[in-house]
Amino acid sequence: MFKNIKIIAFFTILSRILGFFRDFLITRYFGADIYTDMFFVAFKIPNHFRRIFGEGAINSSVVPVLSKIDKDNPEKAKVAIGNLIIIFGTILLLFTIIGIIFSKVLILISAPGLLLDPHVKTLDLLVKINFSYIFFIGMAICFMGIMNSYNQFGVGAFSPSLLNISMIVSILILYDFFKPHIFTLCFGVVLGGILQMIF
Repeated sequence: MFKNIKIIAFFTILSRILGFFRDFLITRYFGADIYTDMFFVAFKIPNHFRRIFGEGAINSSVVPVLSKIDKDNPEKAKVAIGNLIIIFGTILLLFTIIGIIFSKVLILISAPGLLLDPHVKTLDLLVKINFSYIFFIGMAICFMGIMNSYNQFGVGAFSPSLLNISMIVSILILYDFFKPHIFTLCFGVVLGGILQMIF
């Protein structure tokens, strides 16, 4: 138990440090302009829904059930895990597709004033790209819940750092590759979600 606490504490501190450096780079490279504001709006939308499929909900519902099933019947637990991944993944995929299709409705709800902005097409594309993050981070959270049920907490604790690392590397290496440059951050977000899912 104490070892797990130390691991979680270490990776939490690491994530905070990386997050600070990420924010520094965003300020340094992108500053405070309309594109930066649009990115944060576009990222806020999927991040809000991430809390719905968040770690707390998964851990409180999945971990106790899987732990009990595994204790009683390990083979049955494997079947339950497979069913969980398929069902949860299907729900996430459908939810993500719907969010991408109705991205302008999400903009209307979260930032209605920006619908009249001349850059609204860029914002809409930012929302569509960032919303795909929902699927990857949702599956990552599902896998973390499964790992936690087996008392494997290290991967889950390190996972947030992967998003920060992905965004940092994207800014430093791919900034000049994207036009407008703000799409660099979207690439970092999606890549970070993929890394969190497969790590």
